[in-house]
Amino acid sequence: MVSSSFLYVKNIFDWINQDFPIKLAVLGPSDKLWVYLMLSSVVALTGTMPIAAYQLWLYVRPALHENER
Repeated sequence: MVSSSFLYVKNIFDWINQDFPIKLAVLGPSDKLWVYLMLSSVVALTGTMPIAAYQLWLYVRPALHENER
């Protein structure tokens, strides 16, 4: 998921940045890469967590009694 979110990180960054009244400053050469990596990681985690939670629930559910579900 991280690799697919990194493909669209420029579009996601532009979408988030469009409402800022000021332009964001880049202080060093690695700052833009750092921001892109962090943004793609957050998007990947946000997209992965519901699927992972559902898979965990499917794993735990058979071990529970009816009244525990």
